[in-house]
Amino acid sequence: MEPRPRSWLRRGFEGVGLPTPVVGLALFALGCAVFGIQEVALQRFSAREPVPNLLTDVRIAITHIAIVAYLLSAMVYYEQVRDECASRLAGMIGEVDDGVGSARAPSDKWALLGASLAGLIAAAVISVTMSPVPTSYAPSTLNPENSWHRVLGLVLGLATGRLSALIILESGRFSDLARRVRKLDLLEPDALSPFVRLGMSGALLTIGSVAVYGLFLVDAGYLALVVSLLVFSLVIGGLALFLPLRGVRERIHAAKAEELSWCRERIRQARDALATGSSRGDLEELLAWEARITAVAEWPIDSSTLSRFALYLLIPLGSWAGGALVERLIDTLLD
Repeated sequence: MEPRPRSWLRRGFEGVGLPTPVVGLALFALGCAVFGIQEVALQRFSAREPVPNLLTDVRIAITHIAIVAYLLSAMVYYEQVRDECASRLAGMIGEVDDGVGSARAPSDKWALLGASLAGLIAAAVISVTMSPVPTSYAPSTLNPENSWHRVLGLVLGLATGRLSALIILESGRFSDLARRVRKLDLLEPDALSPFVRLGMSGALLTIGSVAVYGLFLVDAGYLALVVSLLVFSLVIGGLALFLPLRGVRERIHAAKAEELSWCRERIRQARDALATGSSRGDLEELLAWEARITAVAEWPIDSSTLSRFALYLLIPLGSWAGGALVERLIDTLLD
């Protein structure tokens, strides 16, 4: 099983030679620096006539920069986790020519492209219909601040669509990979941890996107938009967690059925031997083994995994509180 091809975005991130989160923070800092240089060069804060809603527009622009930096970093990070999990499974997966190898299937490319375009269109429609302030793409309505809103709004829509499609496609692919596990040791669930890690990573990145979108909630007018994104992200996050585990559950179920079938046949043989007066030791051991195999959970997740997923759902609350602090900080610096 060869590694999946790296996207151009991932090649760019990795070409910097720094961890992906650091590159994402650097991208955010660079965007803020460019925006700040623009504002200083245009003397937006030193104009004789105060610019209406300037601080609000600045905050929204910085929020857009933060979301775009997060989404780009999330796509790269998810690809890296996917490849790491695939490499850990390499020794367990049978080699079958089913399109899961190194070349991305044409249908996947079209799915990613379609999701990206759908996200871009959705971003344009949402900005016009759900924004708490009048929004237009007409050149006459643009100013140095809201131009960033319009352009980056389209970028974040495109990136949201692509990230969602990437997570769903790869989660489904790992579900198929689970069915190709050659030999499964029912007593060592840690061997299946790459499936759990991919699912948890996809869920975390998806719910994290709600957290950065939640920065908009400093303005309560964005509540409908953020709630809609929350519902969408919960759906994608749930699919990200459980899709990779669906195939694992089927594989564990089949392995349990096979082992129990063998065990029960041996129990019948031991029972027949017992009827002839032979020792009952084998029968007791087989009954204990049957109980042990029956107790093996078919879903490779435990209470700690579900607890972590529940904690992930609290992340947006922290971002909303952080958004209020950021607004206060910006107001303090600019007053």
